[in-house]
Amino acid sequence: MARTYKWLGGIGYILTFIPYVNFVSFILIAVAWIMMGRDTREKMFTALGILMIVFFAASISLVIIAFSFLWTLIPMTMPGFPMQPGGEIQPIMPGPFIWGILIAAVILLVLSIVTVIIDIIAHLRSGTIFDNKWFKIGGWLRVAVIVSLAIAIPLII
Repeated sequence: MARTYKWLGGIGYILTFIPYVNFVSFILIAVAWIMMGRDTREKMFTALGILMIVFFAASISLVIIAFSFLWTLIPMTMPGFPMQPGGEIQPIMPGPFIWGILIAAVILLVLSIVTVIIDIIAHLRSGTIFDNKWFKIGGWLRVAVIVSLAIAIPLII
C-alpha cells in the first residue's frame, strides 16, 4: 500500500502544473493523504484528505451556483428578455442571490484556510514520520508562500 499512495501523490502533484487536467490532481492528492493516514494511523493525514475533497466539491459547487444565477442577475442574458408593456425592464432584486453567493464564498474561504493550515502541519509531520526531507521542504515552502502573500497583498493594495 505504501507504493500506491506514493505514486498517487506524486502523480497528483505533477498534474497540478498541467492546465485543464489539474482539477483531477486535488482528488488524487486527497486520496493519497487518506491512504497515508490509514497506513500510519495519523488522523491528521486522513483529515487533510477529507478536507481536500470537501474543499474541491465546495469550490466546484460555488462556481456552478454563481454561473446559474447569471441569468437572474443580468436581465439581458435572460431568454426572451422579459419587458413590461411600456418597453421598460422589470426591476430585479439581486440582494438575496448576492448574499447567498457571498455567504458561500466566506464558508469556502474559512474551509480553505483550515485546509492550508492542516496541509502545512501534515507535510511537516510526514517529513518527521518518514524521515523525508522533501515533505519538510514542501511544508516550509508553503509557510514561505503564506508569508510572501502576507507581505505582497498589502503592497499591491
